[in-house]
Amino acid sequence: MAVSVDESVGEFVKFLITNSKDERTWEKKYPLSLLIQDLRMRLEMLSGIESNAMTIEYFVDKEKKATIVSSDEGDLESAIGCNVNGEEHRLHLVDTRGDRNVVDFNRLEAVPKFELSEEEYNKRNDSLRQFKKQLKSNRSEGGDAIDEEQMSALMDSLQIGSVVEVTVKGKPNRRGRIMFKGKISVIPNSDPSSWVGVRYDEPLGKNDGSIGGQRYFDCEPNHGAFVRPSSIQVLSS
Repeated sequence: MAVSVDESVGEFVKFLITNSKDERTWEKKYPLSLLIQDLRMRLEMLSGIESNAMTIEYFVDKEKKATIVSSDEGDLESAIGCNVNGEEHRLHLVDTRGDRNVVDFNRLEAVPKFELSEEEYNKRNDSLRQFKKQLKSNRSEGGDAIDEEQMSALMDSLQIGSVVEVTVKGKPNRRGRIMFKGKISVIPNSDPSSWVGVRYDEPLGKNDGSIGGQRYFDCEPNHGAFVRPSSIQVLSS
Protein backbone atom coordinates (compact mmCIF):
# COMPACT_ATOMS: atom_id res chain seq x y z
CA MET A 1 0.00 0.00 0.00
CA ALA A 2 1.49 3.34 -1.09
CA VAL A 3 -0.65 5.56 1.16
CA SER A 4 1.05 6.71 4.36
CA VAL A 5 -0.14 8.93 7.20
CA ASP A 6 1.58 11.95 8.70
CA GLU A 7 -0.03 13.64 11.70
CA SER A 8 0.70 17.11 10.33
CA VAL A 9 -0.60 16.64 6.76
CA GLY A 10 -2.76 13.51 6.90
CA GLU A 11 -2.59 10.86 4.17
CA PHE A 12 0.08 11.23 1.51
CA VAL A 13 1.43 9.25 -1.46
CA LYS A 14 5.01 8.81 -2.61
CA PHE A 15 5.46 9.57 -6.33
CA LEU A 16 8.20 8.95 -8.85
CA ILE A 17 8.26 12.02 -11.11
CA THR A 18 9.54 11.93 -14.69
CA ASN A 19 9.34 14.47 -17.49
CA SER A 20 9.31 14.74 -21.28
CA LYS A 21 12.26 17.18 -21.48
CA ASP A 22 15.12 15.05 -20.22
CA GLU A 23 16.05 12.01 -18.15
CA ARG A 24 15.88 13.67 -14.74
CA THR A 25 13.66 11.98 -12.15
CA TRP A 26 12.58 12.89 -8.64
CA GLU A 27 10.88 11.17 -5.71
CA LYS A 28 8.40 13.30 -3.78
CA LYS A 29 5.66 12.78 -1.21
CA TYR A 30 2.46 14.78 -1.65
CA PRO A 31 -0.59 14.84 0.65
CA LEU A 32 -3.86 13.71 -0.89
CA SER A 33 -5.41 16.98 0.28
CA LEU A 34 -3.01 19.01 -1.89
CA LEU A 35 -4.90 21.18 -4.37
CA ILE A 36 -4.16 20.52 -8.05
CA GLN A 37 -3.15 24.17 -8.56
CA ASP A 38 -0.62 23.91 -5.72
CA LEU A 39 0.66 20.60 -7.10
CA ARG A 40 1.26 22.20 -10.50
CA MET A 41 3.18 25.08 -8.90
CA ARG A 42 5.42 22.65 -7.02
CA LEU A 43 6.04 20.61 -10.15
CA GLU A 44 6.90 23.78 -12.11
CA MET A 45 9.57 24.73 -9.56
CA LEU A 46 10.87 21.18 -9.64
CA SER A 47 11.04 20.64 -13.40
CA GLY A 48 11.16 24.10 -14.96
CA ILE A 49 8.08 23.33 -17.07
CA GLU A 50 5.58 26.20 -16.83
CA SER A 51 2.38 25.07 -15.15
CA ASN A 52 0.17 26.48 -17.93
CA ALA A 53 2.10 24.37 -20.47
CA MET A 54 2.18 21.21 -18.37
CA THR A 55 0.05 18.09 -18.73
CA ILE A 56 0.42 15.56 -15.91
CA GLU A 57 0.04 11.88 -16.76
CA TYR A 58 -0.66 9.65 -13.78
CA PHE A 59 0.54 6.03 -13.80
CA VAL A 60 -0.08 3.27 -11.27
CA ASP A 61 2.10 0.16 -11.47
CA LYS A 62 3.20 1.28 -14.99
CA GLU A 63 -0.38 1.61 -16.24
CA LYS A 64 -1.70 5.03 -17.20
CA LYS A 65 -4.76 5.87 -15.12
CA ALA A 66 -5.45 9.58 -15.58
CA THR A 67 -4.39 12.81 -17.28
CA ILE A 68 -4.43 16.06 -15.31
CA VAL A 69 -4.67 19.18 -17.47
CA SER A 70 -4.33 22.87 -16.56
CA SER A 71 -8.09 23.38 -16.25
CA ASP A 72 -8.53 20.64 -13.64
CA GLU A 73 -9.48 21.69 -10.11
CA GLY A 74 -9.97 19.92 -6.81
CA ASP A 75 -7.34 18.05 -4.81
CA LEU A 76 -4.91 15.26 -5.53
CA GLU A 77 -7.17 12.57 -4.11
CA SER A 78 -10.00 13.48 -6.48
CA ALA A 79 -7.57 13.42 -9.42
CA ILE A 80 -6.11 9.97 -8.83
CA GLY A 81 -9.37 8.44 -7.60
CA CYS A 82 -9.40 4.91 -6.24
CA ASN A 83 -5.86 4.13 -7.34
CA VAL A 84 -4.18 5.28 -4.13
CA ASN A 85 -3.54 1.70 -3.02
CA GLY A 86 -1.28 0.88 -5.95
CA GLU A 87 2.32 -0.07 -5.22
CA GLU A 88 4.08 2.32 -7.61
CA HIS A 89 2.80 5.80 -8.40
CA ARG A 90 4.34 7.96 -11.12
CA LEU A 91 3.61 11.47 -12.38
CA HIS A 92 4.95 12.08 -15.90
CA LEU A 93 5.18 15.77 -16.78
CA VAL A 94 4.62 16.57 -20.45
CA ASP A 95 5.70 19.96 -21.78
CA THR A 96 3.03 20.79 -24.36
CA ARG A 97 5.38 23.31 -26.02
CA GLY A 98 7.76 20.54 -27.03
CA ASP A 99 11.28 21.83 -27.73
CA ARG A 100 10.02 25.14 -29.14
CA ASN A 101 11.17 28.20 -27.18
CA VAL A 102 12.06 26.11 -24.16
CA VAL A 103 15.27 26.92 -22.30
CA ASP A 104 16.57 24.41 -19.75
CA PHE A 105 18.36 26.56 -17.17
CA ASN A 106 19.89 23.43 -15.64
CA ARG A 107 22.04 23.16 -18.79
CA LEU A 108 24.27 26.23 -19.01
CA GLU A 109 25.09 25.61 -22.66
CA ALA A 110 21.38 25.99 -23.49
CA VAL A 111 21.03 29.42 -21.87
CA PRO A 112 21.18 32.30 -24.41
CA LYS A 113 24.22 34.51 -23.85
CA PHE A 114 25.14 37.98 -25.03
CA GLU A 115 28.18 37.73 -27.27
CA LEU A 116 30.26 40.44 -28.88
CA SER A 117 33.02 39.78 -31.40
CA GLU A 118 36.54 41.10 -30.80
CA GLU A 119 36.14 43.47 -33.76
CA GLU A 120 32.88 44.93 -32.44
CA TYR A 121 34.27 45.21 -28.91
CA ASN A 122 37.37 47.05 -30.13
CA LYS A 123 35.15 49.61 -31.91
CA ARG A 124 33.40 50.62 -28.69
CA ASN A 125 34.66 53.82 -27.08
CA ASP A 126 33.02 53.12 -23.71
CA SER A 127 34.60 49.73 -23.05
CA LEU A 128 36.97 48.88 -20.22
CA ARG A 129 39.61 47.94 -22.77
CA GLN A 130 39.54 51.40 -24.35
CA PHE A 131 39.70 53.00 -20.94
CA LYS A 132 42.83 51.03 -20.04
CA LYS A 133 44.44 51.98 -23.36
CA GLN A 134 43.79 55.63 -22.59
CA LEU A 135 45.13 55.21 -19.08
CA LYS A 136 48.32 53.60 -20.40
CA SER A 137 48.71 56.40 -22.93
CA ASN A 138 48.38 59.05 -20.21
CA ARG A 139 51.08 57.38 -18.16
CA SER A 140 53.49 57.04 -21.09
CA GLU A 141 53.06 60.73 -21.88
CA GLY A 142 53.76 61.71 -18.28
CA GLY A 143 50.21 62.87 -17.67
CA ASP A 144 48.03 62.16 -14.69
CA ALA A 145 47.30 58.46 -14.35
CA ILE A 146 43.59 59.00 -13.92
CA ASP A 147 41.36 61.92 -13.05
CA GLU A 148 38.10 62.01 -11.14
CA GLU A 149 35.96 62.04 -14.27
CA GLN A 150 37.75 59.03 -15.71
CA MET A 151 37.45 57.14 -12.43
CA SER A 152 33.71 57.84 -12.33
CA ALA A 153 33.28 56.59 -15.91
CA LEU A 154 35.25 53.45 -15.16
CA MET A 155 33.28 52.68 -12.00
CA ASP A 156 30.01 53.18 -13.89
CA SER A 157 31.12 50.54 -16.40
CA LEU A 158 31.54 47.93 -13.66
CA GLN A 159 28.42 46.16 -12.43
CA ILE A 160 27.80 44.30 -9.17
CA GLY A 161 27.65 40.57 -9.90
CA SER A 162 29.82 40.69 -13.03
CA VAL A 163 32.32 37.87 -13.51
CA VAL A 164 35.80 39.36 -13.77
CA GLU A 165 39.49 38.56 -13.98
CA VAL A 166 41.85 40.52 -11.74
CA THR A 167 45.36 41.26 -12.96
CA VAL A 168 47.85 42.62 -10.45
CA LYS A 169 51.55 42.91 -11.24
CA GLY A 170 53.58 40.14 -9.62
CA LYS A 171 50.54 37.96 -8.86
CA PRO A 172 48.68 35.28 -10.84
CA ASN A 173 45.48 36.27 -12.59
CA ARG A 174 42.44 35.50 -10.46
CA ARG A 175 38.80 35.13 -11.38
CA GLY A 176 35.83 36.10 -9.26
CA ARG A 177 32.70 38.22 -9.04
CA ILE A 178 32.24 41.91 -8.22
CA MET A 179 30.54 42.27 -4.83
CA PHE A 180 31.21 45.91 -3.99
CA LYS A 181 32.35 49.15 -5.58
CA GLY A 182 32.90 52.46 -3.87
CA LYS A 183 35.16 54.38 -1.55
CA ILE A 184 37.18 52.78 1.27
CA SER A 185 38.81 55.42 3.43
CA VAL A 186 40.31 52.93 5.89
CA ILE A 187 42.94 51.67 3.45
CA PRO A 188 46.18 53.20 4.77
CA ASN A 189 48.41 55.47 2.70
CA SER A 190 45.89 55.91 -0.10
CA ASP A 191 43.49 58.52 -1.30
CA PRO A 192 39.80 57.92 -0.60
CA SER A 193 39.03 57.15 -4.25
CA SER A 194 37.14 54.18 -5.60
CA TRP A 195 37.84 50.50 -5.02
CA VAL A 196 36.22 47.29 -6.19
CA GLY A 197 35.50 44.40 -3.83
CA VAL A 198 35.89 41.00 -5.51
CA ARG A 199 34.93 37.55 -4.24
CA TYR A 200 37.41 35.13 -5.76
CA ASP A 201 36.44 31.64 -6.88
CA GLU A 202 39.44 30.24 -5.01
CA PRO A 203 41.09 31.19 -1.67
CA LEU A 204 43.53 33.62 -3.28
CA GLY A 205 42.38 36.75 -1.48
CA LYS A 206 43.29 38.53 1.72
CA ASN A 207 40.02 38.87 3.64
CA ASP A 208 36.37 37.88 4.00
CA GLY A 209 34.91 41.06 2.54
CA SER A 210 35.80 43.26 5.49
CA ILE A 211 38.71 45.62 6.07
CA GLY A 212 39.64 47.87 8.97
CA GLY A 213 36.83 46.41 11.05
CA GLN A 214 34.18 47.40 8.53
CA ARG A 215 32.34 44.90 6.33
CA TYR A 216 31.65 45.75 2.69
CA PHE A 217 30.46 42.32 1.43
CA ASP A 218 30.30 38.70 2.56
CA CYS A 219 32.48 35.83 1.43
CA GLU A 220 34.54 32.98 2.84
CA PRO A 221 37.89 33.76 4.50
CA ASN A 222 40.72 34.44 2.03
CA HIS A 223 38.27 34.72 -0.86
CA GLY A 224 37.90 38.52 -0.72
CA ALA A 225 40.04 41.36 -2.02
CA PHE A 226 39.79 45.08 -2.76
CA VAL A 227 41.45 46.15 -6.00
CA ARG A 228 41.64 49.17 -8.25
CA PRO A 229 39.11 49.17 -11.11
CA SER A 230 41.97 49.43 -13.62
CA SER A 231 43.08 45.93 -12.52
CA ILE A 232 39.79 44.38 -13.61
CA GLN A 233 38.75 42.80 -16.89
CA VAL A 234 35.04 42.01 -17.19
CA LEU A 235 34.37 38.53 -18.55
CA SER A 236 30.57 38.53 -18.36
CA SER A 237 27.93 40.70 -16.77
